[in-house]
Amino acid sequence: MPNRAVLVLALAAALAFPAAARAMDAKKTGEISAEIEDKENAVKAKYGGRSWKEMSNDERKSFQKDMDKAREDTLQKHGTSGREYETTKLKMGREGLKSAEDGKKDYATKKAEEEKAKAEAAKPKAKEPEIKVQKGFNDDNPVTMDGKDPSGGEEGMGKVIDVPQDGAPAQ
Repeated sequence: MPNRAVLVLALAAALAFPAAARAMDAKKTGEISAEIEDKENAVKAKYGGRSWKEMSNDERKSFQKDMDKAREDTLQKHGTSGREYETTKLKMGREGLKSAEDGKKDYATKKAEEEKAKAEAAKPKAKEPEIKVQKGFNDDNPVTMDGKDPSGGEEGMGKVIDVPQDGAPAQ
């Protein structure tokens, strides 16, 4: 029968490895931090940027619920828990902090690109010029090619040659 210490050690290792495999990288932590800050700023703007002293008790409660909901929604979107996120933030070293800053910058760049794409989509497209279909022609409404007058002999219209009635070219 195996030693109990070996069994306990094996069980502890089995429980520890999945947690180590799920550990977040610092860059993702930075992206999550930036997104949480962004959503919390939106909640603060919703309440007019007022301080706690300026809010009633009911407003404080709803403000805190909205802040908690914004944080939980963001963490759930990224598939992590609050505990795992905070643990990763606390265990980051100098290089981890640099990587987290890179993650925040990436999030800001991605957000700016999304806003730019939304602005481009919202812009009314330039109207294409209408194509006029001319039915028939006369002296008041002559036929033109590329906006040029054919009687002007402009470049691209070719040389005009008078041909006599007998079919021989004129010189």
